[in-house]
Amino acid sequence: TVQRMTVFDDYVGGEGGFGPSKPYNFDPLGFAEKNPDMVPWYREAELKHGRMAMLATVGFIVADFVRVPGDMFQGISTVEAHNALIKGPMLQLLFWISLFEGVIGVPALAATMKGERAPGDFQFG
Repeated sequence: TVQRMTVFDDYVGGEGGFGPSKPYNFDPLGFAEKNPDMVPWYREAELKHGRMAMLATVGFIVADFVRVPGDMFQGISTVEAHNALIKGPMLQLLFWISLFEGVIGVPALAATMKGERAPGDFQFG
């Protein structure tokens, strides 16, 4: 039996864990098959969202044990902190993250789409 080529054949994980006779390609909505030119963008987005979720989880847990100096940061739970700080420090945080994303993330994504770098590889080591 001749297997047809898929967009997953060129990527790690395309072979699945069940061997070559039963490939497992997780793409329930078929985005990669419908638009294979966007697969590097999808991979970059998946890696970025996964890393941000891991950082958010660590930050949520650490905030219960380590406090930033200042009255506005004392005596507040991590659940209440978002709404309490939305008008001041949260806007500053949003600004700096957006600036970082614009300066670092956009050129990195452009290089990924041109094939000049692997998705998610910032060459830290």
